[in-house]
Amino acid sequence: MRVAVNRLEMEGFLDVEPLRGSFIFNPDGSELAKLWGPHVAVKAKALTVAIKERPDKLHSELPKCTERMTSARALTDVNK
Repeated sequence: MRVAVNRLEMEGFLDVEPLRGSFIFNPDGSELAKLWGPHVAVKAKALTVAIKERPDKLHSELPKCTERMTSARALTDVNK
């Protein structure tokens, strides 16, 4: 357990403050933007491959996917 906590602290995901406690990584806008960039790049590449390799499957599955995302978002308070 201690090794895991130390690793999380070293990687910046946990802030341990003696006599106060441990606090989980809470990114600000600029940190979030840095994390989001690679995510978007991977998703864009996956979409490019899907369009090229399996356009019919993409065409049939994409509406189902967007419906699931819409339903999930309706169930979640995004302001929290």
